[in-house]
Amino acid sequence: MRKSFLLFIAISLAFCNQSNAQFFKPKKKSKLLIQEYLPINDSLYVGKYEVSISDYFAFMDNLKANERLNLFDNYIIEDSTKEKINIHNHLFNSSSAENILNFPVSNIGYESAIEFCKWKTSQYNNNPKRKFDTVIFRLPTEKEWEFAASGGSIYYQYPWGGPYLRSKDGKLLCNFLRLTSKDITFNSETNKYEVVLDDLVNYFYYYDGIRNIDAYRPNYYGLYNMSGNVAEMVAEKGLAKGGGFKDPGYDVRIKSQKYYSKKSDNIGFRVVMVVLEDKKLKKPLKVKVQSPNPIATLELVQP
Repeated sequence: MRKSFLLFIAISLAFCNQSNAQFFKPKKKSKLLIQEYLPINDSLYVGKYEVSISDYFAFMDNLKANERLNLFDNYIIEDSTKEKINIHNHLFNSSSAENILNFPVSNIGYESAIEFCKWKTSQYNNNPKRKFDTVIFRLPTEKEWEFAASGGSIYYQYPWGGPYLRSKDGKLLCNFLRLTSKDITFNSETNKYEVVLDDLVNYFYYYDGIRNIDAYRPNYYGLYNMSGNVAEMVAEKGLAKGGGFKDPGYDVRIKSQKYYSKKSDNIGFRVVMVVLEDKKLKKPLKVKVQSPNPIATLELVQP
């Protein structure tokens, strides 16, 4: 069931790249979450949510309208089974696609995220009703991401401030891979800790899967899912922050670093807006805190 659900997301996103994304838009008015950008300082605004599938479909609509789909290798998407899915060989009921429009987009490459930011920049700067004269949308740097996730505090382990992954009433504060010591082993050959899941049939024993971009509680700055859901690509290519639903609690900490070299259903992105031209513009955000190297990297091993 878990694989089928992730496969559906992969197929729906892949089909969007081959066909008009309008195909997925619900016939009736749906309660789509609209992205907002919240101020961190006078010039830096951070996306309230991770970029959603709905937002990405709008981007793909624009690419198709301008015949630019050949920019990306998104016609084939990798799913969690490591098998490549060719959309022409699959048919499915599109009416159920609206149920995932508020999920964070994933399974896209770094270059696609960069192009999304360029599109967003052009869209904003050409809007006659824009609030600021000139802005640029881009991926946050690692330091900017950490500052935003921590709400400005250098002492927080998680965006909600405390050292625990559950609230006082026992509710999870984000979605992540739930492990016990029996699931973690040390591989002396690779010199890395590895996660070996025994109960592969019952996926929900370990994690709950991707949630809406407004799931759980926001942090001090009003930002949702800075930890968990999907790890978020940052400006430094090959690096993602915050961890995702397939990462254990240690790896969804603010300081944790996740390295990637290919697309993953566990990795998406969040966008920041930088004000370049406005009468009230002040000095940009400067953060002196250095990001430490991870103590250990937990790799998911499926026999």
